Amino acid sequence: MFTKSPEIDFSKIGLITDVPAHKLPPGAWSDSLNIRAKDNSVQGVLSFSDDVVLHDTDSVISGGNVVAITQYTPAGTDYLVIAYIVDGTDGFCHVVTYNTSTTDYNDITNAVSDQKFKYDSKYKPQIFVFNEILVVNPAFDAPPQFTDAGVSAGSLQEITNWSALDDSNAQPIIARVLRPFNNRLVAMNIFEEHLGGTQDDVNLPVDFVWSSTVTSIASLANVTWVASSVNTAGDAFLTQSAGKILDGLQLGPYFICYKEDAVVQVRETGDDFILAFETLFEDDGLYTSGCVQSIGSSQHIVWGNYGIYVHDGQTQKADIAKGIIQEGLFNDVKGSDKTKSFVFKQTRDKEVWFCYSDTDNSTNNGCNKAFVFDYETKMWHKRDIPQLLSLVETELDGSIKIYGGSEIDSKIQLLNNSTYTSGGYFIQKENNIGTIQYKQMSRFYPSSEESVLIAVDATSNIGEVASYSNQTFNPSTDYKLDKRESGRYFNIRATMDGATNPKLTTISFDIKGTSRR
Repeated sequence: MFTKSPEIDFSKIGLITDVPAHKLPPGAWSDSLNIRAKDNSVQGVLSFSDDVVLHDTDSVISGGNVVAITQYTPAGTDYLVIAYIVDGTDGFCHVVTYNTSTTDYNDITNAVSDQKFKYDSKYKPQIFVFNEILVVNPAFDAPPQFTDAGVSAGSLQEITNWSALDDSNAQPIIARVLRPFNNRLVAMNIFEEHLGGTQDDVNLPVDFVWSSTVTSIASLANVTWVASSVNTAGDAFLTQSAGKILDGLQLGPYFICYKEDAVVQVRETGDDFILAFETLFEDDGLYTSGCVQSIGSSQHIVWGNYGIYVHDGQTQKADIAKGIIQEGLFNDVKGSDKTKSFVFKQTRDKEVWFCYSDTDNSTNNGCNKAFVFDYETKMWHKRDIPQLLSLVETELDGSIKIYGGSEIDSKIQLLNNSTYTSGGYFIQKENNIGTIQYKQMSRFYPSSEESVLIAVDATSNIGEVASYSNQTFNPSTDYKLDKRESGRYFNIRATMDGATNPKLTTISFDIKGTSRR
């Protein structure tokens, strides 16, 4: 006699790649793509679509691709500006602003030879707003630059008084990373590119240089970079570990500097030393630049070399991926594209995206996959992304907008609010439904809000390959699906019906014990 099994809730655990399938708790996914657990149901992931062209008239820019992107609302206005760096068809980068109100474009790139720059994926360029000023750090072959709120064509110029740091050949020095800290800028991982070819270049990968503090709003007029008795600028070498500096980000009153092999806390001292440095962790550092985000509650979430961890900038540090998706993530990353990886916080859905190029991705592309962590529910899923190198979140006309720059697309990408990626699925393999005894199934009972494709296949042994055959469940016409299967383990695959968001919750089965023939 068949009896109904307990319901298996597939919305409570999410993806776990690092545990053998037969050891997973009921409802966990052993594999998934483009589907997530959200609001107590299994749902699709929102899709990307083409949005703004890179330029309306300049084919050098419109034929290029976006390598970094940010947004801001100019002081005293109510319109949004998207600012981005384009790797143009002329082999040089162009810094472009797009006014979402007037749809006007401005190429604000400085045409002076030592201010022009190229893109190198090993050194991600940075673009951000500091003190109501747009700041651009090329990171590869030109010094840091800025423009005022006017952002007129060609208005980028070298950061104020940066030239005081020029090398012995009067060549601008390069900062691989430039970030804001309180009311000053910090430059890290310095490169001196001398005139005599690469043989006399000087790399200072542990150099940490900080400016004096800004003294007025929307201006860098009095910022200096060379320390003296009358300013608060300075320079230090972070020799606490051998690794080079990769990035940094403010956390509460501190600046957290991330090296390859360590994490260093930087704080204001309030005395003549200006800044103090203290090593927080020596058991891990940063995977590559751009792989840290703030998630509120005075915490950073970090993609390290050995895992993904959350810390408070002091003593508290917790690994959040070990035994869940850590091995799945590192095994899937294409090693030659490691430096393209980045981390993005999506506050609309309380998600952090760990974006990377997977082992099947074509050469010279961006990031095509992301493992995604819901920092409220602590669940993971995995999704496709359209060869992205950068993402930014903003608000426009009362709606959250997420824009992305793609390595292969001539338009800025936009994450849709209500359109889903087609064909999302999850698999739970080798569920013994409470007992490893041989059993028979006659039907099953999905619970979903919209149509969904369900496939169930029974297998007798661990590791046996399942053969899936979809059946369509439509809750408006069905309450069960008939399927006869016999075995010790049930393998369950749920797939979206096209781009329809299923909102699946549970599945139960009519089963009975039986002997194997």
